[in-house]
Amino acid sequence: SQMCRRDRTNVVVSIIAGGCPNIVHLELRYFAFDDEDIRMFLQKKKHTLLSIYIRCYLSTLTYQALTQCVELEKLWYENSNNALPSGYVENLSNLSKLRELSILYLKGAQTGNLHKIFMNKALPHLTKLKIHFCENLDPQTLEKILKNCSHLKSFEIADSNLEAGLEALGGCSELEELTIECCSLKDETMKHVGSSCHKIKSLDLSFCQSLTEKAVEYICSGCSQLE
Repeated sequence: SQMCRRDRTNVVVSIIAGGCPNIVHLELRYFAFDDEDIRMFLQKKKHTLLSIYIRCYLSTLTYQALTQCVELEKLWYENSNNALPSGYVENLSNLSKLRELSILYLKGAQTGNLHKIFMNKALPHLTKLKIHFCENLDPQTLEKILKNCSHLKSFEIADSNLEAGLEALGGCSELEELTIECCSLKDETMKHVGSSCHKIKSLDLSFCQSLTEKAVEYICSGCSQLE
């Protein structure tokens, strides 16, 4: 029955935490997981969990528990809590061992603090970064992020309104994979990519409708390793 399914869902994460002592990966999709149950799992596994994929609601308390999982190397965080205080966003900077980070659907003021996760190169091992549809992402915030992530090998961004800020990609000389889904992107950004990102092997500009042949020229002149 629906009631039975919901009851099992509400306790399943705690059951896993207690019965699987060696678990290092957790994936939570669009189910009605009990928030307190998730928080208990994170608290129990904060010193052993290596990767987590979150597409369900996390309360502010549970988000805080997530930011204390200091051994994490991979994190996918799809925000479903519009009430998460913006000042809490930056606490992901505690996860200094992260190698891969995906952040999706932050709202307004939350997005305004996004760059603070990366300040002073707080994530020195980060090589893969994805930022998708974080509301009101402005060029200044994006520039601050990229300047603190010069060691990236893979970067993916999707934003319907962003026109600038990606010029800072010119400082990411180790980039091998780049995906940009920004329909307002200008050719000038590709000039910086072509002049500095010579190691790029994979480039996806499928949704960049404002780019012209000039952008292609910039890329072709500098990215000789494209496959």
